[in-house]
Amino acid sequence: MSTASIIFCIILGAGALYAYRKMGADNRIVETWSKTNGKILNTEVTRATSYVLLMEYEYYVDGVRYQSNHVYRQNPQYGLGYPYDLDKLEFLKSPEVKYDPQNPSDSCLLMYDQTWAFILFLIVGIVLSLFGWIGLLLKIFK
Repeated sequence: MSTASIIFCIILGAGALYAYRKMGADNRIVETWSKTNGKILNTEVTRATSYVLLMEYEYYVDGVRYQSNHVYRQNPQYGLGYPYDLDKLEFLKSPEVKYDPQNPSDSCLLMYDQTWAFILFLIVGIVLSLFGWIGLLLKIFK
């Protein structure tokens, strides 16, 4: 196994573990937030490599109006399959906005709920990291 392969495995594994940790951390934070009803102001479907829904919404906290575009805590995009049907997206019909009670301008509509993604990032991260570190140890002790 080449040194470049070992380094690639370690970096890719660390990246997958970081993604796993980041998605879980965002969910744990959002679970503690308060909720209020929101109103969708506008939506737009764009296409780069896949179809993505972008939107803006408003909500009120203690009589103060806030506006945001974050579907997830730190991500304004919602991935769509094709053909997409916005009428089937329940969170657009009567959006429940989750907001930070300490900073009501920090908000989102959804939490990451893709268990398969959590499992995939965890397994890929562990396997690649171990593969890289074992390869590095074999190279050192060879």
